[in-house]
Amino acid sequence: MKKAKISTVVMIVLVVALAISIWQNISYAKERNSARGLLMNQVHSSFRNISLQLDGLIHNIDEMESDEYYRYSQRTIIQISNNLVVADALLSQYRGYFSDVRLDYGSTFSNFEYISYTLSGDGGTANDIVYESILQDPAISEKEVRYLTALRDDIESIYMAMESADSSPQEDKNLTTAQLSVILNAFFDKWSPHNENSPFFLLIND
Repeated sequence: MKKAKISTVVMIVLVVALAISIWQNISYAKERNSARGLLMNQVHSSFRNISLQLDGLIHNIDEMESDEYYRYSQRTIIQISNNLVVADALLSQYRGYFSDVRLDYGSTFSNFEYISYTLSGDGGTANDIVYESILQDPAISEKEVRYLTALRDDIESIYMAMESADSSPQEDKNLTTAQLSVILNAFFDKWSPHNENSPFFLLIND
């Protein structure tokens, strides 16, 4: 009789422990799913804004000789740079918080902080190649316009790839972190200074 009671107590404890474990997993899954949805929404919005800002900047580039327009272009490039840093922070925090998710992001030259720095930083060295940022000198050259145009087009490709035919112009609510990784990897494969055809090389001062 005692053995039966002990077995019953052990079973109840095990069931309760299992229930708690399942509840914790469900809560975690709900939290992760909510975080994923928020990430996709905010990152998609950031990229869409960046692309639109770049488009406005490029379309008015002929007015570059105007001091007023140059000040406007400086402010716009800094805003774009800041938006890229925000996108980088969102992706990095999400990957760091949910260490088990399949989000491949943040390696050297595969992050948006690096892209931001090419716009408004002090220039630097990447893959042993010295480059100048867009705002490092008081002019935007023809090659830099080509760089900004390529960035606009490829950022647009990111946010468009995050949408479905049914969700445009909003992000696809069912987009997974693994799918987002594929989208981001395609971008950084092109933009890495390890790629000899990267737009990055437009920033080298010949």
